[in-house]
Amino acid sequence: MAATKVFVGNLAFTTTDEELRSAFSGVGGNIVSANIISRGRRSLGYGFVEFATEAEAEAAVKAMDKKEIAGRPINAEVAKPRVEQPKPAAAAAPAQGQTAAAPAQGDAAPRGRGAGRGRGRGRGRGRGRGRGAAANGGAPRPRRGAAAGGAAAPAENRPLSKTVLFVANLPFSFTDENLTALFKDSGVKSAYVVKMRNGRSRGYGFVTFNDEAAQQKALATFNDQEVATDNGPRKLSVKVALDGDPRAQQPATETDAQ
Repeated sequence: MAATKVFVGNLAFTTTDEELRSAFSGVGGNIVSANIISRGRRSLGYGFVEFATEAEAEAAVKAMDKKEIAGRPINAEVAKPRVEQPKPAAAAAPAQGQTAAAPAQGDAAPRGRGAGRGRGRGRGRGRGRGRGAAANGGAPRPRRGAAAGGAAAPAENRPLSKTVLFVANLPFSFTDENLTALFKDSGVKSAYVVKMRNGRSRGYGFVTFNDEAAQQKALATFNDQEVATDNGPRKLSVKVALDGDPRAQQPATETDAQ
């Protein structure tokens, strides 16, 4: 199995899937997926970026190892493919309904008699833990926050915006003014670079246009266009934003609040 995934460690806990993809899109190659590993809603500080080929994954490691994402130097290395372990042959015997399963049932009988004496202690105490796991087929209980995460509406069910573009892989030095100036000849209405609480850019932003025609023209013009930076050119990743994406709402300034 080809090693096409890159492990990315030492990520800031605020880094999102989109920011991880944006950071690696500048090294070239076809990114299949980019995922932050989380426990419930909390990031564990690492993730994986999958490329189409093993060569692209190795090139990404060479280009990105020790580089900064959101102000933190990352660790990047090619992830080893998981090797599936063969299942024990004995595990299939009970499923075939053979008489060989009878001794296992017979073995349970002495435990039942022994449990008769300690029913108040043994079975009562084990019922809350053991049967709970058995009801789930031996699977661990769901993590905290899993229910809340599962209730969120899938992003793919939201319609696409007719006037807003999502622009990723921006230079971290880019301001709202720089983003506006980049699209100034394309009927731009407003532009907003998304920032962290400390004011640093997250590397992506949103551009709102006067109408759908201007949006589509800008999409065709600026996707994969390179922007010059002190560390070399960065290739923009531009796509149509989801309608109602809360990240596209620019925070009100003090003047707006008054």
